[in-house]
Amino acid sequence: MVYEPAEDSVLLKRNIKDYAKGKVLDMGTGSGILAEEAKKHASFVMGADIDKEAVEYCKNRITGVKFIQSDLFSNINEKFDTILFNPPYLPSKKVVQDSALDGGKHGYELIGRFIEQVPEHMEKDGRVLLLFSSYSKKERIEEIIKKNCLDFFEIDRENLFFERLYVYLIKKSPFLKELEAKGVSDVGFFAKGKRGLVYKGSYNGKNVVIKSENPDSEALGRIANEAKMLEKLNEYKIGPSLIFSGKGYIVIEFIEGELFPDFIKNNEKKKINLVLDKIFGQLQMLDELGINKEEMHRPNKHIIVNENPVLIDFERAAFRIRANNITQFIKYLTSKNIYPVLVEKGFDFIKEKAIEMAIDYRKGKINACKIREYIKNS
Repeated sequence: MVYEPAEDSVLLKRNIKDYAKGKVLDMGTGSGILAEEAKKHASFVMGADIDKEAVEYCKNRITGVKFIQSDLFSNINEKFDTILFNPPYLPSKKVVQDSALDGGKHGYELIGRFIEQVPEHMEKDGRVLLLFSSYSKKERIEEIIKKNCLDFFEIDRENLFFERLYVYLIKKSPFLKELEAKGVSDVGFFAKGKRGLVYKGSYNGKNVVIKSENPDSEALGRIANEAKMLEKLNEYKIGPSLIFSGKGYIVIEFIEGELFPDFIKNNEKKKINLVLDKIFGQLQMLDELGINKEEMHRPNKHIIVNENPVLIDFERAAFRIRANNITQFIKYLTSKNIYPVLVEKGFDFIKEKAIEMAIDYRKGKINACKIREYIKNS
């Protein structure tokens, strides 16, 4: 079914003359009304739609535009100077099985998919004109745009009796442009950390993590601190490899594997012992370097195990006269959540003795090797 142009189409159409330059993509082209308008101002126009009937309708009616069938960017490899998108934006409950109107359960899901994919199809100074409705949860759409390293500006709106329509101009943020200029591609939101945002990307054919500082966080300088720590610790093969850093961000190796608690649950004592020995070795080195990681008393998400254990997240790491990484880790191994699992796996070290040894180690009465051997040989 071909979408019949309505108020939303007219609203977006009136902004095309100011932004449709160079190579243009009309995503979800429908009747082709926007592609036809863009043709007047652009050097090349492509119209894409998931609906085969809409594509055939446009091909038969409009010349000078390349029309293709595509589910968003599934059949599109090019980059564009301008991308137009008047998507289905109504929540599913407000429409009855009409793909031209249904934007997903809450009205923003399809828009979210588009925003996640669109940066890879924008030229460096490319732009997107996105139309959506007050029914689509404006705040959620803005959040998705920001998470994908894009900037947005409201350039037009129209108040209807039952809703408000918005037109947003979306561009790559300076942060994203800098990453791409340095060779990072496929940048996408990965997770929200306590002190910033974490993205995943690709660099020289390998997966990387990009950690970006949150300017609203009170803990400013943490990312720069992690870059400084990793630069030193990588010399000792500790932590993920630091690839490069910039103002307020770092790009590091992406570590695949299991979180440490899952690794313990899923493996036998012999394999756990090998990994524990390597962790103790790294913690001993940290202690000798006088670097306190600060989170080894509860490192559930700070140790990833593949072939070898990798300590991650050094934002809070700091130099100390007497670092206590091993002491903290013993506290973790003897905790109520981990100790019973280790016992179940065949470890029989006495919890109280391990804690006592950790205290003696911190006081300098015994060396790290004694604790390592006690845990390993239990």
